[in-house]
Amino acid sequence: MDEGRIAGTPEIWDATQLSRLDDAFDVLWECPGCTLPVYPAAWRSNEHKVTAHFRKRPKTDHHHRCKYDLLCKSGPRSLTDRQMGRPGSWVDTITFPEARPFKADSVARAPRNRGVPDLVEHSSTRHSINAACQFHHVTAGSRMDWPLKVEGVTGGNYFDVFAPACFPPSADPESKIWFGELHVTSALDVVGTEITITLNEYVRDVIPSMRAVVVVDLDGWSTDQRRLFLDRLEEVRAASKWTKGRRPRAPIIYALGPRRPGAPDVIRLNHPRRFAIVTRP
Repeated sequence: MDEGRIAGTPEIWDATQLSRLDDAFDVLWECPGCTLPVYPAAWRSNEHKVTAHFRKRPKTDHHHRCKYDLLCKSGPRSLTDRQMGRPGSWVDTITFPEARPFKADSVARAPRNRGVPDLVEHSSTRHSINAACQFHHVTAGSRMDWPLKVEGVTGGNYFDVFAPACFPPSADPESKIWFGELHVTSALDVVGTEITITLNEYVRDVIPSMRAVVVVDLDGWSTDQRRLFLDRLEEVRAASKWTKGRRPRAPIIYALGPRRPGAPDVIRLNHPRRFAIVTRP
């Protein structure tokens, strides 16, 4: 699974964000949907061949009605079948705390559940935008008044928080999570620690055509974060190119970053937890 919850708390971390935490392996982690103990894997070095994730112990199982386990097994499309419930019951708050070591006073002291795992409340605080972007993607076109609050973003629901990258910048330049299709055939522009990602042109009758770009500043990112970001970007680009006469639908890029009125086509990103790539099914 991609995420783990600090036992006894509503605090959920994406496994790819653990490389900057000094002692994440000493924290008591549980499944986000039940109290099944899990532990981080492939998160401490750049030698692993797989993306960082959480694992459960051998011969242990989730609660039989754990919705997070169902989501991991069935994929994000389970949402459209009403199996997961409302997205607000899963992702309602996102914050971006500074990377920190987990010391004795911050490590959850809840005892390990040695019996059948219990279900937990689903409303939780995430520390990256990934899960919320997954929900936004699969529920596009549906009612988006489910509650969602993101640190540094105005609005209190999914409709307020997300906006197409073609939209002109608002008065507050960092008040939305912008999204758009990855322009797969456009080469990545790399200058120093900056990478420019081009998004597909978005055309509407009432909005001028504009091709937005996401300028990613990797300065300050850890080695693992840079590697994971670049590997993931190249992976989705390669998977989205023409094969046997047809090209798959382009992945969706999500980015939360300043967008200045003087440069409305540029979204600047310098924080790995404020970026997500969602591939279409």
